[in-house]
Amino acid sequence: KIYRWIETMDITNESKYFLTSLVWLATQHKSPFPFSYALKAVPMGFLYLHYLDVSKNTAPEREQLFVLGACAFSAGGDIFLELDIFILGLASFLIAHVAYVLAFTLTADLDLTSHHRQGSIAFITTYATIFCAIMVPKLGALKVPVMFYLLAIISMVIGATMQPLVASSGSSWWTSVIGAYSFVLSDSTIAFDKFHTKLPQNLRNAFVMITYYVGQYFIVRGLAEN
Repeated sequence: KIYRWIETMDITNESKYFLTSLVWLATQHKSPFPFSYALKAVPMGFLYLHYLDVSKNTAPEREQLFVLGACAFSAGGDIFLELDIFILGLASFLIAHVAYVLAFTLTADLDLTSHHRQGSIAFITTYATIFCAIMVPKLGALKVPVMFYLLAIISMVIGATMQPLVASSGSSWWTSVIGAYSFVLSDSTIAFDKFHTKLPQNLRNAFVMITYYVGQYFIVRGLAEN
């Protein structure tokens, strides 16, 4: 009922994204409940509509399709993880990251002389190396699919890093980069909790979803602005 009420509200799709995200954050401690898997996926629909609002439908058709794919497979990943089908959730988010990478390539600036870009690439490479050293011994039979996923999310961060330092709208390069790193924080927490050390579940769930929603928002916003 809450979601149907939000849908009818005379507010922007951006506001609907944040409202539906807050509803999930407020109710996730009670999940699973009937249709919780569907409710968890709702914000991504509003995020894609917000992307269309910001880009004013002037973005290249390929970018619109890539962002649609990223939002759709992210919603699918939300559903599969809520249903505790981890491998399908992993596969869905892997495809979502590939879609974001493809979208980022359309506006990429390959100039590597920027200290911002050099620092970001050095940081994500170091972070991924340390994370692998900690996690690989714990992955067991899922080592290969998790490594493919790690490669996809690193590529997504590098794609964000290669965006123009100042977007056409005047917003900074940081929009996409903050989103990408927030997504990394969310995924890293899920992986650490699942494979290495169990974390306090209420805090873990809140942190994962907050960084996830922030990450998705800034990635999509950055693409729309570029």
